[in-house]
Amino acid sequence: MFVICAIVISFCTACLKGNFKLKKLTGSFWEPDVAIPLVNSSMTLNNILTLSNINNNFSIDADNFITLVYRGNLLSVRADEALKIPDQPIDSNFTFPSALTLGFDALPTQDTFALPNALQGDFAFNAGPNGAYIDSMSLKTCLFALNLISGFQHQLLVNISIPGARKNGIPFSTEVVIPAAGASPITRSVNFSLAGYRVNLNQNGVANRLKINFGLKIIKTNTTIQPGQDNLGIVMSLSNISFKNLFGSIGQQSLSPNIDTIPISLFNNSLMGGSIAFQNASLGINISNAFGLPINGSFQQLQGYNPISSTPIVNLVSPLFNNPLPISIPTQIGQQATSSLYLGSANSNINQVLANLPRFLIYKINAQSNPPPPAAQMQNFIEDSSRFKVDLDINIPLEGTLKNLIFQDTINFKFKEVEELQSLALKLSLTNGFPIESKVQVYFADSLGSLVDSLLEDNVVLASALVGSNGRVTAPTEKNTEINYPSEKISRLGRVRKIYVKATTSTLDNGSRNVKIYSDYRIDLKISGRAKLKFEL
Repeated sequence: MFVICAIVISFCTACLKGNFKLKKLTGSFWEPDVAIPLVNSSMTLNNILTLSNINNNFSIDADNFITLVYRGNLLSVRADEALKIPDQPIDSNFTFPSALTLGFDALPTQDTFALPNALQGDFAFNAGPNGAYIDSMSLKTCLFALNLISGFQHQLLVNISIPGARKNGIPFSTEVVIPAAGASPITRSVNFSLAGYRVNLNQNGVANRLKINFGLKIIKTNTTIQPGQDNLGIVMSLSNISFKNLFGSIGQQSLSPNIDTIPISLFNNSLMGGSIAFQNASLGINISNAFGLPINGSFQQLQGYNPISSTPIVNLVSPLFNNPLPISIPTQIGQQATSSLYLGSANSNINQVLANLPRFLIYKINAQSNPPPPAAQMQNFIEDSSRFKVDLDINIPLEGTLKNLIFQDTINFKFKEVEELQSLALKLSLTNGFPIESKVQVYFADSLGSLVDSLLEDNVVLASALVGSNGRVTAPTEKNTEINYPSEKISRLGRVRKIYVKATTSTLDNGSRNVKIYSDYRIDLKISGRAKLKFEL
């Protein structure tokens, strides 16, 4: 029932920020004694929640009963964050076969000697840590870099092909020309993009293997093969590897961060000092999984934290947390499987946690992909945009009790035309249609926050509306207050840069009676002013 904060503060803020301007008293009148209506306003809880921005959302049922809703995200991991494929350094070497030397030496100069299968490499591919392996993947980005170091005293045409990498059904293949080396080897460096290729990394049932073939055409520019010189060094790398989709296994990866917090904005204006009790608050944990793999997850920590409370931390306790979270698995790529947990007063202490008016939720979720066998052997499928998410909804029906709970808001403000104002009298007329009473005071402070004065001699007591046997308000209450501000106090107003609005709130029967808040409840506010002015003509 903390909404009285919004009720009182929103009205005072509206008056002080928008209407309570001394210029309005003097701007149109030059008589020394001026009377003018300043505010004639009416506001429901819909307006108050919107203006005060105390909540992310709220819902209203068919009977106009209001429920506050907070939505937040505890965990969101994308597939390309869960599995980052490391760069792949690949080295090899080709030396001209000695058995072919006589045949090559017999060729005329400028003839071509072809070795279409000079080197067929079956290279290891590092898919990542903790048992990750890849059968196939579609590449979003990948740079294939080649450094070819030739000692051949002949011109080379080097054909490089990756038969398992296909784009539009065509395998990757390219040719690099290397001139004849002189006294020192000659190097050619080339780069190629493999973006858009689908790569098969399963060779005869073995994952994490990449096949790269090298074919040579040697154009004879020297007389003979030179032993010890006619070799080709091959230095390759695959870097900046990211995937669009992947089949295989991402291994046993941790999918959760360390301890983290999310802000809970519902209670930001509360100064505590009293007690609050909700009747039917609930917390929903919603899990969505677009990873095609098993995930084991559990809460290691879930706490409400209020740094200004005498009990800063209250653990959220539920027997549901004794078991792993119910995480469903999609059956095909592109799908998203969902599951949820519901925590209410029957299976948790959610009301106790919220009664401490938490400003933050502290949490730690342990989540691991492919928990130990046999599930670890399951074939995984993921897309780069696949997400594993854990979200929460806090639902607070506005039903409960409130006793001596203090709220405060701060308004930046500057008074004008103080010099011409000799005295000021305000008349406040309030009609309260809410089943909540409040003691209100307004303080003026300077730029450093030091108090300059108060607006009221005593707290204004705004009595609760009358409530019938069905819990509904039957009649509002009215309160009229006159405030005289003499000249000795007016002189202090020029130093004012902040206004503090403080409200001490309780529900009916000194905070002991349960009440419900409906959207058609309202507060009507009228303020009129009378000012005595003095101008130097």
